[in-house]
Amino acid sequence: MTAYLASEIVTHDPDLLEQYRTIARQAVAEFGGRYLVRNQTPEMLEGTIDDQVKVVILSFDSLDDARSFYHSETYAPAIEVAAKCMSRRILIVDGGD
Repeated sequence: MTAYLASEIVTHDPDLLEQYRTIARQAVAEFGGRYLVRNQTPEMLEGTIDDQVKVVILSFDSLDDARSFYHSETYAPAIEVAAKCMSRRILIVDGGD
């Protein structure tokens, strides 16, 4: 079943963000992830959101693949870099298909 990983991101250091992206792209590819949305500004229909927020949405073949990606040794350095250059919220959800 397809699973989706969604991120809300506010960048604080654009130079470090590029380092994060390099690591993350490698990890996404390694675990069969596909970018559906990259670094896009959301249009809020209900509720509020910081106007600096960007959204990234990935798809994986399963929840296990999404979890394996996030908890992998390949992605671990990206998590460390992310902590230095952005604020973010990340969730995964089963696509239900």
